[in-house]
Amino acid sequence: MTIKEFKRGMVKLSEHGRFQLKADGNIIYCRFVESWNQEASVVCLAELAKCLQQLKGESIMMIVDSTDFEGGIEENYPLWRASLPLWLENGMTHFIRIDDLESTYYKMFVKRMDETLQTIFELSFAKDFNDAIKQAHSYGFSGFET
Repeated sequence: MTIKEFKRGMVKLSEHGRFQLKADGNIIYCRFVESWNQEASVVCLAELAKCLQQLKGESIMMIVDSTDFEGGIEENYPLWRASLPLWLENGMTHFIRIDDLESTYYKMFVKRMDETLQTIFELSFAKDFNDAIKQAHSYGFSGFET
């Protein structure tokens, strides 16, 4: 199901789940918090698409912090998977995940997406934001300098 099909065929419900989205240089940082429904995914993906459009033409790195993500409904996965071609078209090449790979939440709700991401992008993992930025800079990306 595409985002358009979702918007046409469903009654708008309140979003559940929060996100923080920032871009600096050619690095996008996104933090996911709480438990998500489809409406939260649609809103986040729309904001992320705007951010990617602004950086289009550059090689883009995305850092996603999912340490406070509590999960989401099964219907979220196809929405996120459908957005991956747009990420590629706009120049995204690298992805860093900040999370505890041994946590139950990661294994239940995030790992499957990372398995998909690693078939498309250079995927690495970081223990925290500073570690992720250090890795991003080592790959040649700029932004979030202190």
